[in-house]
Amino acid sequence: MAYKDPRRRRDYDKAYYEKNKAQLTEYQERYRATNRDSLLAKQRVRWHRNKDRYLPAVRAYYRRMRSDPEFRRKRTLERKRWRQGKGRELARASRKRTYLKEKSKVMEMLGGKRCVSCGATDLRALEINHKNGGGAKELKMQPRARFYTMILKGERSVQDLNVLCRPCNGIEYLERKYPNLKGAWSIRWVLSGASSSRSARAQPSSARHSWSGRGRWE
Repeated sequence: MAYKDPRRRRDYDKAYYEKNKAQLTEYQERYRATNRDSLLAKQRVRWHRNKDRYLPAVRAYYRRMRSDPEFRRKRTLERKRWRQGKGRELARASRKRTYLKEKSKVMEMLGGKRCVSCGATDLRALEINHKNGGGAKELKMQPRARFYTMILKGERSVQDLNVLCRPCNGIEYLERKYPNLKGAWSIRWVLSGASSSRSARAQPSSARHSWSGRGRWE
């Protein structure tokens, strides 16, 4: 029977939550993981419907973050503890989604998610190649995610970049470092579970190297 007195109802709900906190938390996390897309869609709809009401509070929060060092320190510490604790997997999954989304956008700017050498389209195997070399040195100076962000913001030119799969990127590096090996390698993609294969270029008998869809050299 429901309590007619709001205070008694709140006390009951609080006691019930404290008694069943572990089970309720597990259920909530499982529900959010199972219904993530629908929950995000509802959040977006709610935000746009109440944008005028939410924006002042959001702006006030960020103004305080910029102007109050002690508040900023506490919030940063709280987020760090959350990422290292119960939010570890969620934070990792979020970073991965953001990374793949930015990677896809950058590749579309470079002509599409397709290796310009062999035509591979599996995003897991595609990379941004520096035509003139120096990619490893540049990525040592900043995280890869920051590299993508700079390109999307127009802070970094894309004239010296293209899209290659990992095997073609390795071959391009070897051919640039050892010019006498130019043309001695080719890539043949083998699709998992498929009987046929697609050759990017003719393979010399002296170098029959291929890269399988499962991510290993054959």
